[in-house]
This record gives sequence, structure tokens and C-alpha cells, in this order.
Amino acid sequence: MIVDKENRNFYRMMLDAEAEVQIGDESLTGICKDLSATGLALELNHELDMGQVIGVTIKGGTVQSLSMQVKVLRVERLNENRLVYGCEVVSMN
Repeated sequence: MIVDKENRNFYRMMLDAEAEVQIGDESLTGICKDLSATGLALELNHELDMGQVIGVTIKGGTVQSLSMQVKVLRVERLNENRLVYGCEVVSMN
């Protein structure tokens, strides 16, 4: 029996692509570290709340421009200024 150690239904595509993040009227720039069919990892230097829904547009990298609404599920602090958020795709535009 083969067991996926991360229990994933979809594999992640590593990107490191520019991401435009829309939080209400505020627009930020971040990095989409990876993308799967149901979520993404987003690196920012801005604090987000768990459960917060934000707009993300991924630009460049190995994918066409892709816009979506995502919900913040978890956070990992890389250093004092940088955070990586695990987000679930809520809807695609």
C-alpha cells in the first residue's frame, strides 16, 4: 500500500510567481510559493487573520494570470517581516 505522507488529494506545483493580493481597498505584492487544485502557499510581509478571505492574482511564472478568492487557513513565520500563509481556494474568477 502506498501512503501519501501529506494526505493530499492534489499535488502541489512549485511556482515562486508574483502574486497581487487584494485586501479590501488595499493592494499588496507577494509571492505564490506553490499552487494546487484546492489551495496555495502565499508569502507576504503583511499580517492576515485566520479565516480571512482575500483576492489573489498570480502573474507570470509557469501559469497564465489566474485570479481567485482564497481563505487563510494557517500561517508560518519565516522571520520578523515575512510570513507564509496556507490558503484554500474559495472561488476562481
